Amino acid sequence: MTPYAVRIVIAGAVFAIVASPVTAQPRGTLRGTITDSVTGAPVVDARVAIWCAGCYGRYPTDSAGHYRLDRLPAGRATFEAHCPSATGLGAEITQQEVEVGAGGETILDLRVRRGHCAEPAYSERPGVFRGYWTPGFESSAFVPCADSALGVPAPLLPGKRLFRPKAWAEVAPDAMRRISWPRDAPVSSDGNATYFVTWRGVLKGPGTYGHMGVSEFSMVVDSVISVHPGGPSDCRTR
Repeated sequence: MTPYAVRIVIAGAVFAIVASPVTAQPRGTLRGTITDSVTGAPVVDARVAIWCAGCYGRYPTDSAGHYRLDRLPAGRATFEAHCPSATGLGAEITQQEVEVGAGGETILDLRVRRGHCAEPAYSERPGVFRGYWTPGFESSAFVPCADSALGVPAPLLPGKRLFRPKAWAEVAPDAMRRISWPRDAPVSSDGNATYFVTWRGVLKGPGTYGHMGVSEFSMVVDSVISVHPGGPSDCRTR
């Protein structure tokens, strides 16, 4: 049965009810296989997602490296896939525009270069770290300078991550009381200030840390050495 929408037409003082057909939005399927580019072995538990109106969620590949996304709105959409990860925040395999065909299947197979999905082993490293810290209940993110003792973004975490490389900062209450907060720190649209900090503590990870587990590393701060308003050139000049 064809669905109909009811439209009320006003003609003088007479109300007429006119039925007009509603056209269902065409839909399609996107499926494929993710494999190792050298061995051909399936990449199991890679996370795939497609971004479009009416699309939601991330889904793992199965034991054969297959994924299948059904009942997608036909048309262009953004598809992405991330590596399997113990933390669920693995490196990006691809992000690209796809065309979902109406009433059929679109096939997108992916080959992952060898070593792309490698992750560092868990470790705990004490030291002095410097970088940008944005405090807040949902955003206690510490992003290190390239020359910081943190040293994790480039050598240990290849590829674009589901979330940018960062550590969830947990500052000891006594250290927090001793901080003299700059009043001219830049503030984001959600009201959180960003500071350039140098502090001593222990880096832990990878794992899942912070609000809803969005950080792969935890920065446990014992003492704060200095705090300044965060600026784009701080890592190069301080």
